[in-house]
Amino acid sequence: MGLEAPQPLSDQHRTAGFDCGDTSLNHWLQQRALANQRSAATRTFVVCDGDGAVKAYVALASGAVSLLASPGRFRRNMPDPIPVVVLARLAVCSSVQGQGLSRALLADAF
Repeated sequence: MGLEAPQPLSDQHRTAGFDCGDTSLNHWLQQRALANQRSAATRTFVVCDGDGAVKAYVALASGAVSLLASPGRFRRNMPDPIPVVVLARLAVCSSVQGQGLSRALLADAF
């Protein structure tokens, strides 16, 4: 069965069977990701199989860095504070690891 393109997490996605080998990443996806998505604390994008089972995810958050805390080469023509995107979490289900999904998710996100 093939994998679908990344899409925003919704309650239609099946997260219960997700296992990347890291309990905290599994738990966050299954217990917190959707609530964080609804509150706009993070934006989570998932790759699913044809049945809607999540096989990989990336969670992004927005943030800011003070202009004075930034290296000189980044300061030119930048607002204060400098807006940034934070890679909050990235995980791939053990059953599909080694197929380049992490790289693809990061390329899609950034």
